[in-house]
Amino acid sequence: MEMGGYMKINFVIDTSLQEVEVVIKTPAMNKQTENLISLLDNYKAGNDSIILGYNDYDVVPIELSSIYYFTVSGEKVLMNTKQGVYETRKRLYELESLSKDFLRISNSEIVAVKEIEKLDLKYSGTIMFLMKNGDELYASRRRISKIKQYFDI
Repeated sequence: MEMGGYMKINFVIDTSLQEVEVVIKTPAMNKQTENLISLLDNYKAGNDSIILGYNDYDVVPIELSSIYYFTVSGEKVLMNTKQGVYETRKRLYELESLSKDFLRISNSEIVAVKEIEKLDLKYSGTIMFLMKNGDELYASRRRISKIKQYFDI
């Protein structure tokens, strides 16, 4: 696999095998290969606290604990993380149930509760979320009662 290149994937069913075997063939070790190995290691360990992030040709395993929030931009769902912004192939409704540490604040955004710096209630009828990365997000009016209930406001 070349940096920025494509990856050839072969899938073979071999009934003589007792377990799944993964072989990675690469002309050289690079960041993409290291990310793939890390992803497989996490899968093997049963680690479901990661989600795949896509950035051009790179596929990067992202730990849930490093995500600030998810947002919809056009047809894409983006993850704003400590490492940068990545696209995910999951839909918001799937992401909403990943962890109790995520809260839906609008039809297009889900925040990581642990990454909220503060809530600003001074805006009439809505709530502004200041995230630890400095981004400001606004709750939709429809979600206000659920958000207040979540935070016991």
